[in-house]
Amino acid sequence: MIKLNPCQHILLPTVKGLAKSCPFPLQKKIAMLFLVPVFEEARLDGDLDFLRDRRIGLAISDIDYQATLRLENGHLALAKSTASEAPTDAIIRGNLSAFIQLANRSEDPDSLFFQRRLCIEGDTDLALEVKNLIDAVDLDELPKWLKQTLSLTQLVDKQFA
Repeated sequence: MIKLNPCQHILLPTVKGLAKSCPFPLQKKIAMLFLVPVFEEARLDGDLDFLRDRRIGLAISDIDYQATLRLENGHLALAKSTASEAPTDAIIRGNLSAFIQLANRSEDPDSLFFQRRLCIEGDTDLALEVKNLIDAVDLDELPKWLKQTLSLTQLVDKQFA
């Protein structure tokens, strides 16, 4: 008997459909709900300044999603990846599970890169600065709702991996 992986056959198509059908302005607002509290201390300390006039792409391969992070008025902002926009300085590519593990720190970021579950293209120094920025975030300082969301994504990732 063949056991179907619910992540591949139910969850991923659902997330992919939501990512494709959700208008970008709404995606940007949702991303800001997550990015602002996570990186507020880094913003206040000036730790985001390395992104000034820089763009880093995020590509989630198994849901065909691409977006660009950049600084906008001193805050991290999500931008739509289009051919008409300026090219990114670096791109971090991986599948949804690898990005969930990166966000939750359930897997060491260096391991994700060395195992090639996450890949860097372009300016590797810029991408490593982003990785170090993520490592510096104190998950205990995040709002309760965000910690619960990260825990839920980690649970889903473990159940369906």
